[in-house]
Amino acid sequence: MQSPYLALYDQTVPLTDDQKRRLGLATAMLLVTWPLWLHRRVELVAFEDHDVIRRSNSLDFTFPTRVLHLLEVDGSDTANIAVPLAFFRKGTLVHFSLSAEGSATVPMLSTPQLSVLAEAALLVTAEIALSTTVPQSVAADITHVVRDKARFDPQVSNFVGSAMDARRRLLLKTTAVEDDIAARTILSNDEVFPSLVKAFSTQFMAAVLLPVTADSRRVVHFAYDERFYDVTDGLLRGFRTFLRLVTGNRARRVLILAPNASDSASYHFEAEAPEGLQVSSRRAYIESAEMEVEERRTSFQRIHLHYSKLPRGSTLSVVLRLWPRSSTIVRAGTLAAILTVLGVGYVFYRITEHADQSVQDAAAILLVVPTLLSLYLVRSNEHPMTTHLLWPLRIIATAPGVLSFVAAGVMVGGFSKRLSLFALGTVIALLLAGTSILGQTWWRAARREHRRESRLSQ
Repeated sequence: MQSPYLALYDQTVPLTDDQKRRLGLATAMLLVTWPLWLHRRVELVAFEDHDVIRRSNSLDFTFPTRVLHLLEVDGSDTANIAVPLAFFRKGTLVHFSLSAEGSATVPMLSTPQLSVLAEAALLVTAEIALSTTVPQSVAADITHVVRDKARFDPQVSNFVGSAMDARRRLLLKTTAVEDDIAARTILSNDEVFPSLVKAFSTQFMAAVLLPVTADSRRVVHFAYDERFYDVTDGLLRGFRTFLRLVTGNRARRVLILAPNASDSASYHFEAEAPEGLQVSSRRAYIESAEMEVEERRTSFQRIHLHYSKLPRGSTLSVVLRLWPRSSTIVRAGTLAAILTVLGVGYVFYRITEHADQSVQDAAAILLVVPTLLSLYLVRSNEHPMTTHLLWPLRIIATAPGVLSFVAAGVMVGGFSKRLSLFALGTVIALLLAGTSILGQTWWRAARREHRRESRLSQ
């Protein structure tokens, strides 16, 4: 059967006004009724780098028969239909991949094709709201909303650009509009049109041509890379890093936005921590409201959050916390620091007892034992996120090896007894401070893991 979307990818087939209206009405209906036919959206967030995540999505849906009837398709035979999958912020999708069942790769509609569908959806929605032909100035603003770019300006904490200017004119958010005031007033008070204008002004619609039949159930997968940012930044972030390092509460809070969470009947959010870290989340926000999260954990490295019946158009914000595992460098670093403290303390005691004949042997011990233990702390092929989170601890954990060299140099340097005792005392004080930080971090991580193991066993 010939696809009603043939004119989008075949320039030799003309697209009539009636066909454009039908395509726009079908697209608008699919967007407005997303939770009715999109059963489940599962999103897995994996950390690719210290500031990049990989978002892998799985969509389970049943294509509605009434939309096929709008397109004059009976549904008994397979027809290629443009299925909207999600909204993305206007820009370039990095490492985007799209596949259907069986990992069969399918292409996404191009930007010009998506613009035709988006513009048709807004035009037909405006025509239904006005119950008459859309004025030319309003249609021109709709074109600007769909085809022009909007960029986020951090100075004003909002989007700017010609698309945003056209959006303000359509929704009467600016005083510069002098024509078609009555039509714009009706559109700004409509139930559907403003939400679609807001979505298309800052985002573009991702859609794919899929062969479907009446009430056919399909599964589509797509993934892309995205940058993320810490919850805190600037001087406050540096101060909190220092404070958490001193108290042993070494963690990183990451904010993940999920603007498509309310576009399905059921939304599942999963996060996977890199090797050597654990992840947790107890806080989530829907717009300005904070809500408690029911966390279902299968391991320390992966969590699963479930939401259903979220308010349409709302943006879900999940705060993730990444913690070091007790089996990472904190355990080995703590043991190395303790052994180095004991070794330097033993040498300090021998010097105070005037037992200098074993200085060379003690120096050899200080050079060999902590150095071998510190080699374990410098790991290769470690995940960038783990390295980024643990670099302050790694510096402290490697300090015993450096301080042991200093202590050995003091002992074989031929210094006076008073100067040697002062230098060794300073080394011991630094070792005790580092051991305290590593020990607190190890104790906190072990206690947290013990509590979660108790919850999992219940």
